[in-house]
Amino acid sequence: MEFVQWANSDGSLTGQRQLLYAPEEDPLQIRSENMSFTGTLSDSEVSLTFSELGFSSTWTGTLEGDTLTLTVPEQDGTLATRELYAATVEDYNQAAQEFRRSVEQQAAEQAAAERTAAQQQYSAEQRAAEIEAQQEAVEEADKGLAAALDGLESDTKILEDDIQVLNDELGLLAEELSTMQENYQRLQQAANTSPIDCFAVQSEDYADYDLDIIRGDLDYFFTQVEETVRSDVARTEESIESAREALSNLQAAVDASESGVPNLQAEAEDVDAAASEAREQIAATEAALDGAHKQAEALGQRAEQIHQDAKALVANAGC
Repeated sequence: MEFVQWANSDGSLTGQRQLLYAPEEDPLQIRSENMSFTGTLSDSEVSLTFSELGFSSTWTGTLEGDTLTLTVPEQDGTLATRELYAATVEDYNQAAQEFRRSVEQQAAEQAAAERTAAQQQYSAEQRAAEIEAQQEAVEEADKGLAAALDGLESDTKILEDDIQVLNDELGLLAEELSTMQENYQRLQQAANTSPIDCFAVQSEDYADYDLDIIRGDLDYFFTQVEETVRSDVARTEESIESAREALSNLQAAVDASESGVPNLQAEAEDVDAAASEAREQIAATEAALDGAHKQAEALGQRAEQIHQDAKALVANAGC
């Protein structure tokens, strides 16, 4: 909007042009301009010349009653017609206030719209982040279950190896007992010769040596081998629980996910199968451990008896 006022001295005009507007590139910002001009008024013919920074522009037009019609040169070289109507300063000020209120209201409405759009954008981004977090939770839980099953499989295989270790240790003890028995038989032969050759008897007396070896290996069996097997059994029990806990975590993550379930590496039936196999192996290992313990005790008792018999044989021989 604009307001033009002048002073007329015998047809010579001097005045001010007040412009209040919102530019196209920033329609929510109010700008104002004030330009002075000179001009002429002859009958109804009007000419207004604006000079600024060495440049001038002349507007021509007519004044008919309360209407001022001006021909205004545009920046693109065309001419535009502009009509202004008689008004007081108060009229202009009131119109300016209404214009300002209108622009301010538009600015407030646009700001509110931008806030709403920003909130919607934030909500959409937040929602996308939530879905992504849900997907990541499912993937991590799936990896956790796969790792737990790998651990359970490894522990189950260790129990299979433990049974072989028990058998190997029993085999070693049996070989040592067999050697002790053979040495005792040679001692018997030496002690039963006549006359008694004490040197020969003492040369065949390996009872102390053989018993020390067997006692040492029995101690290793009872304190090291058996404890290792029991520890492996306990760890496998824990691995079963870990797999079930990992399955529970995966099921919770899947239930919380709203974006569908990806191809999972493992599911409930995999846990059930692995746990069942592990428990069967635990039972087999515990049975093997119990049997091996009894056999080891029997071997130890037999070795102690052979040792006593050997010592009695040497004593009776008078050597």
